[in-house]
Amino acid sequence: MRAFGWLRPALLAGALALTTPAVAAEIPAEQRSQIEGVVRDYLVNNPEVLKEALAALEAHQETQERAAVAQAVKEMTAGDIPGIVVGNPDGDITLVEFFDYNCGYCKRALGDIEALVKADSRLRFVLVDFPILRQESVDAALVSIAASKQLQGDKLFRFHADLLSQQGVVGKPQALAAAKASGVDMAQLERDIASDAVRQVLAGTLETGEKLGISGTPSFVVGDGVLPGAVGVDTLKTVVASVRQCGKVTC
Repeated sequence: MRAFGWLRPALLAGALALTTPAVAAEIPAEQRSQIEGVVRDYLVNNPEVLKEALAALEAHQETQERAAVAQAVKEMTAGDIPGIVVGNPDGDITLVEFFDYNCGYCKRALGDIEALVKADSRLRFVLVDFPILRQESVDAALVSIAASKQLQGDKLFRFHADLLSQQGVVGKPQALAAAKASGVDMAQLERDIASDAVRQVLAGTLETGEKLGISGTPSFVVGDGVLPGAVGVDTLKTVVASVRQCGKVTC
């Protein structure tokens, strides 16, 4: 056991107390100066104490952040998610993908989604517009959200797959063409695109993504966590199985 081990937390507590104006003001100047000197000398001679304190603080913050994300994921997957629902709408597990129509990795993940839904009849998969790469992505997302007012089920997913599969920059012209090919009422679509309701949906998903700490696409949300990147169908299957077993990404 390290000698004077009791002194380490005591000195740290003293140092923290001195950083609080109300507490520091109550300590006589001479005594405060003595305490500051002892604390300073100890920390100078034992710098590892600061490293340990910082490591403990970082670990505590990470734990709090994970708990906040887990709670946000739980609330999101348990509620009504504004997005494109694929698979079983009443599935026992909800897997959410945040995507951008100009995201190359999202395009690659499209096949994984189709394979996963085909292999798992109990899975509810929700695709959520998260346009963060460029202005054209925002324009395409608004068309997609507006189109969802007229298209449902497989028709809506086919529209999504058609748009996501296109090469080059995907913006409003490409999204309108895909919507027209899907048979939507174009005049109504334009009205919906310009509506506050559609823009509020997009603002809400962007806010949710921020709460979840999502900074890139694709990002998958399930159980108690967020999986960043195109992780592949096998990883998604494993994670879904874990969530079914224990409610967590990793049991």
